Amino acid sequence: MVKTLRLKQQFLESEGAKMKNTCRKGIGKITVFMLVVLVLLSVFTGCSTDGMNSKNHYDLDVVNHTSDFYVNDFAGVFSETQKSKLMQNAVNLSEEYSGIQVVITTVESLGSAVVNSGNNSKFTIEEVGYSMYSEYGIGKDDMGILILFSTGDREVRIETGRNMQFYITDSISGRLLDDYGMDYFRDDKFAEGLISVQSAVIAEIKSEVPSNWSVSSKTEENEDSDSTENAVGAVTEDLNTNSKENVVSNSESKEKESANSGILWGFFGSIGAALAAIGAFIYQKFKGKTDKENLEISKQEEIDLLRTDFQEQLEEKERSHELNISSIRSDYQSLIREKEDKIKKLEDDLSRANSEFRTLKTQYEDRTEKYNRAQRLHPEFNFEKEINEMIENEYKADAAKVDARVAEVLKIQPTKDNYEVFSRAIILFDSARPKVKKYITSDKECIQNLYNQAVQLKKDFDRAEQEKRDKAVANEVYNKIKKVLEDNPKGNYETYKDLNAALAIFLGLTVAQKAFFKDHKLIEKLNELHDDAEDDYNDFEKAKKAEVEVEDIIGGMYSADEDDICELDRAMGYYKCLTVVQQVYFSTELLSKLKKLISDAENDHRRRERQRDEERRRRSQQMMRTSSYSSSHRSSFGGFGGRPGGGGASRRF
Repeated sequence: MVKTLRLKQQFLESEGAKMKNTCRKGIGKITVFMLVVLVLLSVFTGCSTDGMNSKNHYDLDVVNHTSDFYVNDFAGVFSETQKSKLMQNAVNLSEEYSGIQVVITTVESLGSAVVNSGNNSKFTIEEVGYSMYSEYGIGKDDMGILILFSTGDREVRIETGRNMQFYITDSISGRLLDDYGMDYFRDDKFAEGLISVQSAVIAEIKSEVPSNWSVSSKTEENEDSDSTENAVGAVTEDLNTNSKENVVSNSESKEKESANSGILWGFFGSIGAALAAIGAFIYQKFKGKTDKENLEISKQEEIDLLRTDFQEQLEEKERSHELNISSIRSDYQSLIREKEDKIKKLEDDLSRANSEFRTLKTQYEDRTEKYNRAQRLHPEFNFEKEINEMIENEYKADAAKVDARVAEVLKIQPTKDNYEVFSRAIILFDSARPKVKKYITSDKECIQNLYNQAVQLKKDFDRAEQEKRDKAVANEVYNKIKKVLEDNPKGNYETYKDLNAALAIFLGLTVAQKAFFKDHKLIEKLNELHDDAEDDYNDFEKAKKAEVEVEDIIGGMYSADEDDICELDRAMGYYKCLTVVQQVYFSTELLSKLKKLISDAENDHRRRERQRDEERRRRSQQMMRTSSYSSSHRSSFGGFGGRPGGGGASRRF
């Protein structure tokens, strides 16, 4: 079966590869044809118009990148350590994957990223991301990604290069933002979110793009080309070259362009389209013949595969049938052995029974022989009468013994300690054989009455003794509870354990012992004090538990800054959750320490806010100065001239 599955898998893989190759070639042909048509349409349209061109809507004048290039932190989101980590990840990817670049840019607003925009956020993140990608030239051969983040607009976008779109699609870009960034961004953890998104993007690139992508892409292009494609490609290239020259000519000298040149280029374009259609028709004919041959081969391979599968299934059923027969045979043999064991046991039992029967028969015959011999020797003697008289005399003798024993017992007076004497006499009377009982003259009811009297005396004595013990226990508990109440006149957390122990002692008494308790009002007072003490003890315990939680948080703190505010607020939350009564039991020293730490942290927060305001003003001025630099001022890192593809995904948080 495993072999069959393996053959099926190989067959499906071969068919999948063939279909993939066929689809790839077909798509390639269709793509070439569509390119020819589009070029012709663009040329004809460009020639028929008076050279009217409009500026790209996404061609915005954005600020230049920083010297780091890979991390342009205009919004001051990252620390130096975080920025260094991001830079290292991006540089390693570019070196390992032949120029693939992932760039992160943070801005305070989308308007601040556009030069001379008046800091007005009237631009979409798609416009700014496209223009910034194009300006920075991210990625070799258009293999790059820009992560644009606006803190003020609370938007983030992944912008992908033209060729990168084949690996990182728009849906993948959106999934990366949703799964690895949005939870951080909503909680205002901007740095952590961008670090997570960069790691996820790099991991996705490494899983989707081969490390030798630049070589493999060229190899696939060479494999997909044939003579028909080369011919159409040559026509397309010529047309593209001419169209580019015409566009340039249109932009430089619009007045020299005439309607006749447009008609001429349209004519040549029609001829090119006709040649491309003829080439595609010839290719489809050749492809149809090849596909038919491949289909026949595939059908024959499928038939062979099914024949092999059927043979293996047949062999599997035969093996299963043999296993079932072997199991049935084993069960049958077990039943036979069990039956033979039972027969052997019955034969042994029968043999023992026959042996015992023969022994009894021999004894009977022997005694019969002796009886017959005695009758022959003494014919005048009545053996049966004599034997009966002997048996009756034996019964009478046994009855006389019982009467003598009962007569002795009747002379004893019943007490709490001698009820067993009467019990043994009754047992002696009841255990006599029926033929003996008819000769007994003693009165059993008299013995029974004496026994009942002795038992009742025993019960009365035991009851009196138990009452004495219950009274003693009740008095002892009364004295203990009275002593506890005298020592603990108030019910609070300090007296709770003693009051609780006293109440437990009373509750442990039996019903009879409680009946002998002297003063039940004392128990009522104990219950009232215990309830008050229990409530106070619970408040005390909650306060101490809150102290432990707060101590765990601030126990090792001797000073606090802005980074400790969340933990200190959590610690203060434990104190504020207490009631007014519970707060009384909270350590004043610990509370004072907590309040001081919170004050220190808030002061540090205000100080840092002032510093951040100064830093934001300084960066804003720096960005304005940086935006005035020309493109010739390049840094140690830079792009490879990559072009954006307009794809990617944006999210608002």
